[in-house]
Amino acid sequence: MATLAPPPPAADAQATFHAMGGSATTASHADASRNSVGTTAYMTCMMRAVESRVAHRPPLARDAPAEALFHLASGAAPVRLRLAAAVLSFPETGLVKLLAPARYARVAGVWALSATRTTYIDGAVAAAIAAGAQFVNLGAGLDSRAARGLAAPAGHYELDFQGMHDAKWDLYGSVGVPKPAAVCSIGADLSLGPNAWASKLLAAGYDPATPSCWLLEGVINYLTRD
Repeated sequence: MATLAPPPPAADAQATFHAMGGSATTASHADASRNSVGTTAYMTCMMRAVESRVAHRPPLARDAPAEALFHLASGAAPVRLRLAAAVLSFPETGLVKLLAPARYARVAGVWALSATRTTYIDGAVAAAIAAGAQFVNLGAGLDSRAARGLAAPAGHYELDFQGMHDAKWDLYGSVGVPKPAAVCSIGADLSLGPNAWASKLLAAGYDPATPSCWLLEGVINYLTRD
């Protein structure tokens, strides 16, 4: 059974976002060495917002809730992250390339990965939901698929720290994005393994006999080969 492990030391870009306040939603994490989980939730959401606004080519993915969260004037994400999103959203991000080419190269890689991954997963999730599957999102973070119309009527379950759930829907609610009725938020520390959250999932209504689509986008970087 694969288990969750502490992530490797933060790269420069991740450390920068951590310093900007991206870990605010992980105060209750049992393992203090993994405070960057909240940071990655903000980073992923921000990259989706930036991709949605790209002007020099057709965007690969559109995420209106993320755009609202990272709107410079009216967004609810940390101010410094909204400023970063605004700078990255300049046409062809020319300013960032000029002032910090090395940093841009690192961020651009994350940006491209996020955009292509979002597009592919959106299509797979949409197909599964259309076929009547339940949807289980492990490490849901600030994922907005349910608010973008990808909520599974057969059962839509999002697992993350309870503090992450609370902060997520407070943030989205403040920018006019309500929590969809189909979403069942399950508070759990995924690093403790399935025995710590499987019973909660079943108690919430998950049916093992019904086809389901599982998304590990938010935890895949923390899985070991064990």
